[in-house]
Amino acid sequence: MSLLRAIRCVVVAALVPQCSSTGKGPVGIYAIDARYVVIADSNFNALLVVDAKLGGAVGALSWPLDKNGTRVTAASDPQTWVSLTGVASCPTCGFAYVTSNHGAEFWRVSLPEPLAAMAARRDFAGLGNASVAPLALVVDGANLTHSGKLRMVRVSADGSAGYVAHLSRGVFAFDPRRTGAAMPAKRILEADGAAGLQFADDENELLATTMGAVLVLKTRNASAAPRAVKVQSACNGHHARDAVKADGLFYVISGPQQGAGCKGLFEVGEACRLLTARTRSVNWVDGPYSAAHFSRPHAMTRLPGTDLIALTDIDNRAVRLYAFRGPAKGEVTTVPYDDGLWRRLLGGAPRPRPARPQATARARDFLGLGAGAPGDAPAAPALWTSQRCASCWLHWPGECPATDHDKNSKSYTKATWGHDRRLLARAERDGALRYECRNAAKPALTADVCC
Repeated sequence: MSLLRAIRCVVVAALVPQCSSTGKGPVGIYAIDARYVVIADSNFNALLVVDAKLGGAVGALSWPLDKNGTRVTAASDPQTWVSLTGVASCPTCGFAYVTSNHGAEFWRVSLPEPLAAMAARRDFAGLGNASVAPLALVVDGANLTHSGKLRMVRVSADGSAGYVAHLSRGVFAFDPRRTGAAMPAKRILEADGAAGLQFADDENELLATTMGAVLVLKTRNASAAPRAVKVQSACNGHHARDAVKADGLFYVISGPQQGAGCKGLFEVGEACRLLTARTRSVNWVDGPYSAAHFSRPHAMTRLPGTDLIALTDIDNRAVRLYAFRGPAKGEVTTVPYDDGLWRRLLGGAPRPRPARPQATARARDFLGLGAGAPGDAPAAPALWTSQRCASCWLHWPGECPATDHDKNSKSYTKATWGHDRRLLARAERDGALRYECRNAAKPALTADVCC
């Protein structure tokens, strides 16, 4: 079966939204440092290193095995791909751990050098040479893989402790330094619906997110009862998916009960506050949180040493940034990365998409930043790129249908959105490019940047 024929664009309807399916796009995320993140992308069947400062994918590991254990080739049917889910590593680790929805579901990636070392050189070519091995996750003699229920995974900063969430059995601890085909694990939390998994900044706490609450575990005293931060009851029935703790507050990816709408971002402290425009909206808009729209943010991480939280936005196939403090507090921006990846990674796009070059280098040149702008570079004007903020829901890996307008907003299987918006590239004083999806009809620029 050809890749073209395998594509089925099944879309979340903007007016009658439903969120029962996973879709294809970025799922799990791991922050290498303040600039680079690794995402597990189920649409490209790859681990991708994304530059959160300038945009773009700067490294990739295409997944070598399908769900049957057969080597993936250019002729492989995307329906046999494993659907990557979670990813984790550590600054000194020569390994990473990955979960997937299909196939072995628990994987060890042997890296030629730590990801942090690659980031220090700004060279991720070595990631493509990493080797991948499937693992059995063994608990009391039983293998927990091949269940379709492993979700996010985390590894401590020193690489000595690993944790993985299981959707129906809770959270399990393992030793990530151990080698071999079988990985012994021990359950440290019994919970139903465990999906999200994050460390607090000091790693003394592990945040396990279930549908109803964020359960806070003490990593140095796993036998202690977890503290429950209620989400579903505090946030008007919305269920939780993943959480980050920052400045004493919990930032939670959440969504309404089944069939009532799609996921959004909430701030949970003494009260629950919505940080997106509308929970029922499926769209792609940046700006203040009161105006920003997501499709379905799925996982999140805090960028170390910054005021930013990075979220994977599956159906928009982008990384989104939320500023939780500082001068830009409450602002949502986009980190684009998917343009041209079908050609680069898979040898050819199954369907042509309207021209959407990222034009990062050209934008930087036009704005006078150059390749290595000093940190005190003066602020430059914002420019439109030719990349539209248009997307759709993909049931199978592929690209959205080629169209220049939104259509079929009431059809679950045919809707597209975002064609009236384009990415605005805004130069920051720290040399970064901030991308914002804005209404293209509103003047906000000095020139267009194209291919």
